[in-house]
Amino acid sequence: MAYCSKDDSVGKKVLSYFFTAEVRDRKLWSVAECRVQGTLTPEETQSLIDDIGGQASDGFGEGFE
Repeated sequence: MAYCSKDDSVGKKVLSYFFTAEVRDRKLWSVAECRVQGTLTPEETQSLIDDIGGQASDGFGEGFE
């Protein structure tokens, strides 16, 4: 992953993610679609969520905060 700052199991399993949008219950949501090789542990999933949240708030979504 280009924006993953860690050389850990998450960086090795997650091939990519990109932001898109979906309408759910008549509300617009930002969605990160992830391509993952293998299965993430609960800890790896949380690490990925944290990385994506940081990227969304500092990059793509900074103007939406």
